[in-house]
Amino acid sequence: MTATKITPGLITTLVGATGLPASAGYEFVSSVTASTSTTVAFTSMATGYDYRIQWDNLQGSANTTISAELGVTGPTYRTSAYLGQVTKIAATTPETTTATANIMLSRGSIGNATDEKCAGYIEIRDPANASTDTFWLAYGGFRNNVNVYEFMWSGGFNSTAEAHTAIQFKMATGTIATGFFKLYRRPNA
Repeated sequence: MTATKITPGLITTLVGATGLPASAGYEFVSSVTASTSTTVAFTSMATGYDYRIQWDNLQGSANTTISAELGVTGPTYRTSAYLGQVTKIAATTPETTTATANIMLSRGSIGNATDEKCAGYIEIRDPANASTDTFWLAYGGFRNNVNVYEFMWSGGFNSTAEAHTAIQFKMATGTIATGFFKLYRRPNA
């Protein structure tokens, strides 16, 4: 077996010569560690980028669901015009719920016992572009309050074409007791 050595600068040269974008993947922007937090928010999202927010080791102070809201300058968070749904599978039974007041990220209650935590991510398409609706897709998994592992996915859009420059996460009841949130972005073009 032989190894191929890449000449320094070769990838940069190829990118420039082929017209490929230099940064086609997601790049890390910032992170937040939640600790008995009412909300976790990311602001200053710019147009021309898709965003991905990942959460790990998330747990609420109560057995409850998690959701997100898009924000405009201020930020002022939107509590209407969402057209989305979340589906979960626990054991073999799928359940779906529609949401119009927020981005619903879990269908069932995330438990708050020691081994009941949540992990997942949401991808948002160019949310700060004021001339388009803001679409999202989200995936995740968690142990619920009766110790069953659930898989969930969520998708939809906010039907108001405006610059969504912020997003906040919150539990339906109580606080985000623990959790790590990371924000990434990639060029939309």
